[in-house]
Amino acid sequence: MALVATILLAMAGVIGRRRRWFWRAVGTGASVLVVGVIVVGAAFALFFEQAFELFHELFFPPGTYMFDPRTDRLVQLFPDQFWSETSVAIAMAVLILAVVVAVGARRLGREPIDASVSAAPVSEPHR
Repeated sequence: MALVATILLAMAGVIGRRRRWFWRAVGTGASVLVVGVIVVGAAFALFFEQAFELFHELFFPPGTYMFDPRTDRLVQLFPDQFWSETSVAIAMAVLILAVVVAVGARRLGREPIDASVSAAPVSEPHR
């Protein structure tokens, strides 16, 4: 998904060139992602059991995500600590990348538009 998103962003960048609206939109999207990661992270930190249950009810068929650590190899090979640490690492990577993209896009969105890319020519005032 990250590769597809990167390709789509690059294609949109080529199409949008150096237009301010494009970089403002990218900055807004990245900012929304930052807020979303923080909210979901806080929900998991404060209400782990409920968030875990909701996540699995949404993305997995009923009864397929409850494992017995005494008999099921999946949770023996990948214990709770693995999933916790992996989730935190992924969330931090997404958060850092989103902040970098948001800051970079905001800076590009403030730069003057190239005259060659401008949609309408600038006309001289009438005397």
